Amino acid sequence: MDSLNSIFGIIIIVCGLYCIYACITMKKTGEINKTILMSKGMEGQQCKDAKAYIQEAIPQVMLLGISAMIYGGADMFNYHIFSLGFFNIVIMVLFFIVLIWVGFKLTRLRKKYY
Repeated sequence: MDSLNSIFGIIIIVCGLYCIYACITMKKTGEINKTILMSKGMEGQQCKDAKAYIQEAIPQVMLLGISAMIYGGADMFNYHIFSLGFFNIVIMVLFFIVLIWVGFKLTRLRKKYY
């Protein structure tokens, strides 16, 4: 069971790193990251104002990346070094709250710019 928990923690950390990488790349290139910011069937050329869309989306995606890395790191720490007990559950709940909030915010941005 510990190996499954390790894999889950690593996957969450990698997802967080990818979100942060996507933010940095979008800021540098000015191109929309299709994996994170577009739904299936959407094209970047359909966006009304790509620069404004990226500008508004970056803080949410960065928050998601940071919270994913914190949760993944805490999860790994919890299972391999020292049990965090109830604190681990609190971190997990906060991560899922951030995940849902970012999902709603990005959906609103898609409706606004597409």
